[in-house]
Amino acid sequence: MNNEEKRMRLFLVHGEPDRSDKVQPAPEGEAQAVAAPVSPQEAGQAMVDLERCRALLLENQKLVTVGRLATSIAHEINNPLEAVTNLLFLIATEKGLTPQGRVFVATAQAEMSRVSQISKQALNFNRETSHAVRVEPCGLMEDVLALHGRRAQEKGIHIRREYRTNSTITAFPGEIRQVFSNLISNALEATATGGGIRVRVSASRVWSDTGEEALRITVADNGCGIPAEVRRRVGEMFFTTKGQKGTGIGLWLAQSILHRHGGHMQLSSSISKHRHGTVFAIFLPTTMRPSIVESKRVVA
Repeated sequence: MNNEEKRMRLFLVHGEPDRSDKVQPAPEGEAQAVAAPVSPQEAGQAMVDLERCRALLLENQKLVTVGRLATSIAHEINNPLEAVTNLLFLIATEKGLTPQGRVFVATAQAEMSRVSQISKQALNFNRETSHAVRVEPCGLMEDVLALHGRRAQEKGIHIRREYRTNSTITAFPGEIRQVFSNLISNALEATATGGGIRVRVSASRVWSDTGEEALRITVADNGCGIPAEVRRRVGEMFFTTKGQKGTGIGLWLAQSILHRHGGHMQLSSSISKHRHGTVFAIFLPTTMRPSIVESKRVVA
C-alpha cells in the first residue's frame, strides 16, 4: 500500500488526514478547508463500494480481452473457411458423386455458410468506427438476433420481427449493438421455455423535445414481469436481480449510451397472472447531426 492509499484510508476511517504529513495552515486572510468527519459506517460502505468498483473494472477488462480475442479468432478462421467452402464446391461438381453424396455435400455447404455468417457477424459486432455514421437500426438488430439465435432456439422462444421503417440514425454502431444485445439477452432470460419476444422498429416522435423525429425500438417479452419495487431501481448502477451472475451495470450502461446519442429508454411491465411481461422502448432521434453525437461521446 503506497502513502497515498494510507492517507485515503485514514481519512475514510477517522475523517482526518494522515498526521505523518504536516498540514500547512492557510495563508492569512484565506479560509482553511476542513474535511467533514466520516462515520465508521460511511467509511465501511465507501470501502465496500470501492472494492465493488475494482472488481467490476477487472471483470470488464476481462470481457474486453475476450472480445478482442474473439474478433481475432473470427478474422483468422475466415481464410480456412473460404478454402473449405471452395473444396466443397469442387466436390459438388464431381460427375461421379452419388445422389446421397450430393445431399451430404449440400448439407455441409449450408453449415459452412452458417459458420461463415457467424464469423462475419462476430467481426461486425466488435468493430467500431472512429466517427458516428448513418446506420439502419434494423440491420444492427439483426446482427444481435443472429448472435442470440442459438440461445432462443434452445429455449424454444419465438422472436417476432416487426420492421416498419428503414430510416437511419447517426450513431456509433458498436455502442447501439451493445444496447440491443443487453435488451435481447435480458428478454431471453426473463422468458420461459416456449415463450415469445417481439422486436419492433417504427417511426416516432420525441414529444418532450418539440416533436423531434425519432425511431422507436421496442423489445417486448411475455416473461414473469418486473415488480414495482424492482422497476424503480432498474437502470441503477450496481443493482441486479441475477445474484452472482449479474453485474448491475448492463442497463445503466445502456442508458448512458442512449443519452450520448440523444435518446432515452422507457420501461413498462406487468406481473398480472393473466397478462404479464415487460416492454423496453428506446427512442433515438433521426435528425441529430454527427458533430452533436460525437461531442457527447465519452469513454465509458
